[in-house]
Amino acid sequence: MNKFGKFLIFISIIFAVLVVFSIVMTIIYLESTDKKEETYTSSYNYEITIKANKTLHNATFYLPVPVSENESIVGQQMMSKDFYNNSPEWNFSLVNTQHGTMLELSNKKIVPTYHSLPKPISEDQEVSKKDTINESNEYSEETPVLRPIKFTVGITVKQSIDTKYPLGNESVLIPKYNLRITEPVNMVPPPEYIDPEYYEYESLILAQYNTSELTDVEISIELTGTNEWWTGGWRFDTFQDTVNVRMNGMQNGWISAEGSMITGDGIYDN
Repeated sequence: MNKFGKFLIFISIIFAVLVVFSIVMTIIYLESTDKKEETYTSSYNYEITIKANKTLHNATFYLPVPVSENESIVGQQMMSKDFYNNSPEWNFSLVNTQHGTMLELSNKKIVPTYHSLPKPISEDQEVSKKDTINESNEYSEETPVLRPIKFTVGITVKQSIDTKYPLGNESVLIPKYNLRITEPVNMVPPPEYIDPEYYEYESLILAQYNTSELTDVEISIELTGTNEWWTGGWRFDTFQDTVNVRMNGMQNGWISAEGSMITGDGIYDN
């Protein structure tokens, strides 16, 4: 066989390999796309955390809630959920304020719960809550840990969430004032293929309650919007929106709160 014939055979082999490779990659891509479509989910998670070190009487709070186009599907979910079967005195409602739609929480009496630190147990010891945890309504050396009050709802939505540009496009916490881009503080830098944006802003809450001058109250509100799917492993993209405030003594009005956002956190196709 002459050199030209060998060259044609070589070219034919290379072409066949490329065709097979192209077919295999196409199959993998289609299977991956199908798998992504089958597993793709979008959801919001909203959580309120309240910590009060002493009893609050006749407490009412107006808190930032996720709102989009003057509606709050998360707020509606909060009102319909039974969080504490043993605490029916918690009331939830959506209210219109001069700062937009907010979530109202009220309770005639919020009593703190402290518990003990975990106790080591042996392998042979039978475990029971009474043996490992002590509870009290006041701080003591035996019960030094203040248990937070938490309210959490998760909602799955049909459409993909715009986690890169949620402002103006998705449900976010309101009110937001003086929104500005900032830099992350004390965070490990993300990989190069993940490029989130960081924001800070001012927000507000309304707090009304009677209590001791020595009372400290901390409230944290966190919203996350997430898309996740499976393509050879679980992947996701997300945004996070948080508001935090700390108060001392009796309150009767609007309080400034600190807000922050992280957008575009995760893996994107483009």
